[in-house]
Amino acid sequence: MKNPRRNYFRLQFIILGAYFDACRDLAIAKGYSHEEVMGELIKRFENAYTCLAAYTCLAERLMLTVILYVLCGGWFPEWHKRLHESIVRQISGGGLERILLEIPEGIQEGDEESEKEKLVFDLRILKFVPDPA
Repeated sequence: MKNPRRNYFRLQFIILGAYFDACRDLAIAKGYSHEEVMGELIKRFENAYTCLAAYTCLAERLMLTVILYVLCGGWFPEWHKRLHESIVRQISGGGLERILLEIPEGIQEGDEESEKEKLVFDLRILKFVPDPA
């Protein structure tokens, strides 16, 4: 049975929680650099999605990569480049329109915009998709 898709806002919450834990447990408690913390975080989620690829929809994988890309902040060229290439591959391989079809249009209770609108907005800011004409 397929796992239910997690929405963009929920994924942000999950990853930010993991980032907080990694900063506490690795950076503060063990002296890891921020780059090492980000590397561990990215590996953790990449490994999870590699193992569960059959259970994860294209939209969820793209959302996860975008979130990690933003958290990377461009501060670490190797991770930044790798995540950037992954987003480009996902968009070109799956076709953005097809990926977006997996995301419902509606706005969930408590949200100000739909997750589809937010993802496309983020992709525009990050220059992965052009501004509308």
